[in-house]
Amino acid sequence: LDMLLTHTTSPEPVKPALFVASHNEASIMRAAEKIRAVKDDNSASRRVWFGQLLGMSDHITFSLAAHAYQAVKLLPYGPIDELMPYIIRRAQENSTAMGALGHDQELIQKEVTRRIFG
Repeated sequence: LDMLLTHTTSPEPVKPALFVASHNEASIMRAAEKIRAVKDDNSASRRVWFGQLLGMSDHITFSLAAHAYQAVKLLPYGPIDELMPYIIRRAQENSTAMGALGHDQELIQKEVTRRIFG
């Protein structure tokens, strides 16, 4: 990320971009802090995107977007017999994502309660 940010602020004609696809909150926060350090150069911050699978780590994606980072939700598409093994592998590869699902549910419940009861 440091190298990318260095090159995105250089006068080179071709500027690299980076897509950070992670459900790991600590990794995303480190990347966001590095981007914030060079955010005064708007072109550098726009060349880094963050993405998570739809339904996983939604609070991270929404928080990034609320703070003007490029953030997207990914929606895998395809035949179910090909799609399910992919989704299962993503969950197995990142065991913290499974723990984050409970965290997501807790945050959603708090927001629903806030909206209903003020």
